[in-house]
Amino acid sequence: MTKQPGHSGTPSNGPHPEPKSVSEARNTDENVPSSSEQTLHEDWHYVGFWPRALGTAADVLMISAIVTPVLMVIYGPGYMFDGDLVQGTWHIILGGVIPATAALWFLFRFQATPGKMMIHSQIVDQDSGDKPRPHQFIVRFLAFTLISLPLLGLGCLWILWDKRRQGWHDKLARTVVLRRGEWEHKVGK
Repeated sequence: MTKQPGHSGTPSNGPHPEPKSVSEARNTDENVPSSSEQTLHEDWHYVGFWPRALGTAADVLMISAIVTPVLMVIYGPGYMFDGDLVQGTWHIILGGVIPATAALWFLFRFQATPGKMMIHSQIVDQDSGDKPRPHQFIVRFLAFTLISLPLLGLGCLWILWDKRRQGWHDKLARTVVLRRGEWEHKVGK
């Protein structure tokens, strides 16, 4: 029996180290990147600020085209100009809850909103390139609506300077936005 170099476990019979449990593998320094470390995948095409802004504008226009006429029927044609931020329950449901639910459904199902699909992009996990987990989509959506946009859009503008073209919402959710065709080809999906 020989003891493997760098292995603190029990000696083994061959040249291969004993397999580590999943929890041991996750807790080793070699497998955990530092919090400041960012993996830049050279073969991934990260989508920049302007295409993403176009996709977001398309999403907003599509939602507005559907919701505004309905709200005008409910609250009258001048409802947008009376100075109230929220008109009532239907305004919250049709202008907030339903669009948020639809956006999350598109993210869970297609990894993109209709606007992102229009610019041929897709949201993936920043480390693996796989489909993000449901909690990543939820964190991303909430961070976008509650942090990136409200703070003078700085969280979105950050995309301009970040090497992986991540906004604050992407960083918090550990996601990146990639060009769809290149992602499918290069990541092998």
